[in-house]
Amino acid sequence: MNKLIVPSLVAAVVMFLWGSVFWMSPLPYGATVPLENQAQLQTKMASTFTQPGTYLFPSMMQPDVDQEAIMALYEQGPIVIAQVTSGRAAFDPIVFVKGFIHYFVVALLMAWLLTRVFAQSSTFREKFDFVSKTAFLLVLFTHGSELIWWGIPVGWTLWTAFYEFIAIVLAGVVLAKMIKTDAVPEEAPEAA
Repeated sequence: MNKLIVPSLVAAVVMFLWGSVFWMSPLPYGATVPLENQAQLQTKMASTFTQPGTYLFPSMMQPDVDQEAIMALYEQGPIVIAQVTSGRAAFDPIVFVKGFIHYFVVALLMAWLLTRVFAQSSTFREKFDFVSKTAFLLVLFTHGSELIWWGIPVGWTLWTAFYEFIAIVLAGVVLAKMIKTDAVPEEAPEAA
C-alpha cells in the first residue's frame, strides 16, 4: 500500500490543479442562467428553505400529499431540485482541504484498482485504456442518470461530465506512469 501513496498524492495534485483551472474559467458557467436581484432572491430563499438540505419541488414523497395536485404541478412546472447550504466564505480553505482529501482518496482507490487489474506487467497503453474507459463508464452512468431521471439541464451536465472525465483520466495517466507492476515470470521451457 505504501508504494501507492506517493503516486496517489501526485495524482491528487494534478486533479486539484485541473479543478482549479476548470472551475475558475468562465466555460462551465455559460451553461447557467443569470439571475437579477440576487440579494432579494437570497432573502426569499432563506425564508422558504429554512434549513440546509435537498429540496424537491413538486414532490410526492411527503406525507399526506394530494397526488393529482402534485402531478398537475409537475406538468405546469417549474420543477426544482435545490441544494441549500448555510452561508460560508466564498473561498473557504476547509472546502479546498476536503476537496484535496477527496481527490486523494479517489486516486488511492484508483491506484489500488490498477494494481489488482494489472497485477502482472502491463503497458502504459493498457492501463490508459482501462482508466479512460472506466472514466467514461462512470461519467456516463452518473450524468446520464441526471439527464434522464432528474432533468438536470444538458449544458451543465455536459460541462460537469467533461470535468470529471478529464480529472479521472489525468489521475489515471499519472498512476499508470508511476505505479510499477510485477514482471510476468518467464516460464521454463519444457523438457523434451
